[in-house]
Amino acid sequence: MLGLTPPKSVECTLCPKSCRLAPGQRGDCRVRYNDEGKLYSLVYGKVCAVHVDPVEKKPMFHFLPGSGAFSIATAGCNLHCLFCQNWEISQADPEDANNNDLPPEKVVALAIRSGCASIAYTYSEPVVFYEYVEDTSTLAKKRGIRNIMVTAGFINTDPLLPHGHEGVEYRLQVPEAHLPVVFFGKSLQVHVSPVHHLTQTPQGVGIDETCGDHDVPYPPLFS
Repeated sequence: MLGLTPPKSVECTLCPKSCRLAPGQRGDCRVRYNDEGKLYSLVYGKVCAVHVDPVEKKPMFHFLPGSGAFSIATAGCNLHCLFCQNWEISQADPEDANNNDLPPEKVVALAIRSGCASIAYTYSEPVVFYEYVEDTSTLAKKRGIRNIMVTAGFINTDPLLPHGHEGVEYRLQVPEAHLPVVFFGKSLQVHVSPVHHLTQTPQGVGIDETCGDHDVPYPPLFS
């Protein structure tokens, strides 16, 4: 049985881990924090990696071919993959990362200045800096810039439902979607079912599930 719920505790419903946090505690991702009963992101606008990459590196196939993707990441991840090549930032506490203050409007301005056709939320796990992605992509859409999320897709369905934003569209890259269940359990330390569920929901239609080996029209995730 669960004990009594501590006063001002909160439950984070962003991803299937559903972390229950007492005041002062952080989620398993390290970046979502209970401040006296209010859940805050510790990485909003705190970018620890920024590069201009070829869009094909994401990897995308026949999506704005030959263009640049203004690529950003914050610290943190809601998975702990044993093979993570970017573990220095994905498994870092926000205060230990080499952060730059980049509010959404500055990200969009830098993407335009760099001549990029898209902004990619990548390197770590954009799910954990969801609000930052949401605000940045909304501004990017208004300036004609496309949005790419390179994600493991370990997120609850509700955050991807329409929220009244102005036709923001993402191209999602979910390379893990077809990996075997045992692989998720041993190497990613989670169950694969939430990822499969995401790719089968209406807002999951058009997700590139196999490292960009096909290209299909992608729908608005916020409309």
